[in-house]
Formats: sequence, structure tokens, C-alpha cells
Amino acid sequence: MAIKKDIPYRDKLVAYIKDAGQDLIDRAEQMVGPDTDLISEFNIHISFPQELGSMPIIEWSTEVISKNAHKRYLNGE
Repeated sequence: MAIKKDIPYRDKLVAYIKDAGQDLIDRAEQMVGPDTDLISEFNIHISFPQELGSMPIIEWSTEVISKNAHKRYLNGE
């Protein structure tokens, strides 16, 4: 979505939020890869810097449980 410089700030922010939402949809497979299992935590942070000309920033992190420790736990060790 092209953001024009002469539109009100609120309208720009709404457009950026919609853009970020579409990015989450487009990147969902990348964010949780096919080999990512035993996820214990998944976080998404979207920031909208207020500096002139700034674009939204999407950060995500994934925490996983150790596969070896999980196997040991399942074996009752």
C-alpha cells in the first residue's frame, strides 16, 4: 500500500497497521518453520516509530524446549 505524504497521520498509521497485519499473514510460515517443534514461547512485537519516514518494524522470537532434555524427561530420567 503506497503511503502519501499529505494524508493525515491517523490515516497513515491505520494503513501501516494494515500493512503489518498483512506481513504477519505473508510471513507466518517463515515465522514458525516446519522443523520448529517443542515451542515453549512465541512472541510478536510490532513497533511504529514516530520519526519522519519510519516504517513499521516487526520482531518475533521463538523459544523451544531442549529436545534431549525432553526425551530424558519422557524416559523418566
